[in-house]
Amino acid sequence: MSERLKQIGLPIKTSDFKTKAEIFEAARSGVFPIINLKTGRTGKGEGCTCNCVYCDVGDKDGPYWQETKEENFKTLITNWANQGGKTIHWCGDGEPTTFKWFDTILDLAKKNNFKLEIFSNLTGLTPDRANNLMEIGATVKFKMDSRDPIILGEILTSTNNKDTAFKAGSNLIDKIDMLVQAREKSENKPQLVASIVMSEKNMHDIIKVLDWCCEFNVVPQVAYMEEIGSVTKTGIKALNEREIKIINRWLKIKFGLKDPKQIMGDQCEAKAAPILMGNRVSLGPFGMGCEFPLREHLGELNFIGEYKNDVGELTDTIKEFRFNKQNIQLIVEELVKIKEEKGIYSKTGTDEILPGCGDDIEELWFIEYVATIFTSDEYFKNFINDWVLKGEHRKWTKEEINSLINQVKTLM
Repeated sequence: MSERLKQIGLPIKTSDFKTKAEIFEAARSGVFPIINLKTGRTGKGEGCTCNCVYCDVGDKDGPYWQETKEENFKTLITNWANQGGKTIHWCGDGEPTTFKWFDTILDLAKKNNFKLEIFSNLTGLTPDRANNLMEIGATVKFKMDSRDPIILGEILTSTNNKDTAFKAGSNLIDKIDMLVQAREKSENKPQLVASIVMSEKNMHDIIKVLDWCCEFNVVPQVAYMEEIGSVTKTGIKALNEREIKIINRWLKIKFGLKDPKQIMGDQCEAKAAPILMGNRVSLGPFGMGCEFPLREHLGELNFIGEYKNDVGELTDTIKEFRFNKQNIQLIVEELVKIKEEKGIYSKTGTDEILPGCGDDIEELWFIEYVATIFTSDEYFKNFINDWVLKGEHRKWTKEEINSLINQVKTLM
């Protein structure tokens, strides 16, 4: 899943374009090869245990699964797997390792041979759980903004109390090391990913963090913090353009990167994937490319309905939502804005400093999503052959977007 650059051994996340094409094709046919799971605060001690300085979720999460019995949950996931389910993405609105059925999901993944990809602060990780995650080949992304326990703890807790910060930071570093050790003992050697959000708080730690990633074959995923969410309250400052350019230049020199985008952003394959929250289903997960015109920033969800026992029941609900006239009109309007470089994400983040990274990746996901769902069979076939299977990753030209707009307009 990852490969090392020969010069210095920095692990780089690579994409399986054939699998990506299969996922797009399944999503177009109404099958859900990927689902996004949100656990929320389902009971005492559950939910996210951190209070990160840059969190854009805050107190939005809720008790999604309190009325669901464990046997019903197991049946739901098993039925989804039997209907072609391949991957569960588990991120946001709750901490995976403290979810009451975390071990149940690990067992189900092993029995039903589906992939698990989680983003975690590792709070509930134990040696047994670390070994089980590695045994099933799970991809685990964890927070690691610094290897300095005090700096990391200050970011995790939004506190300047050194003792509190040291305890929190040391605990996470210990859990990360536990996971790495479990990976070394496993036969699968699955991919581990370190989420590194750069700000004024940790900008001087990036050397040590990436050197550690090299040593332990952990893929770095670097992002530059934006001034949204909790950042507006905590006062932590985002890096300025000069600081970002210095870091990008240093990344090219020290690690031999042709382009810093190789370790930037979240290369997620979960397009058009529904989010399950108890018996509720939403669209528009964290950067997954769904229903972007109906939300203004990362993290908003569009509740579209409920289901009883089977994920298959979602097909009609999602189809009705996507193809209603209002949604089609909003999609066309957003494509026009993107063509004119006035889209939702065109004026935020690091796009002007590092094109192809940050928020314009979100625009690219949106375009890919529209090309997958709202186009003719002939257009979609060409899109798969000429774009997906060739691993294209760039801004679309105005002519290409015009062609896509014309496709969507036929549905109005």
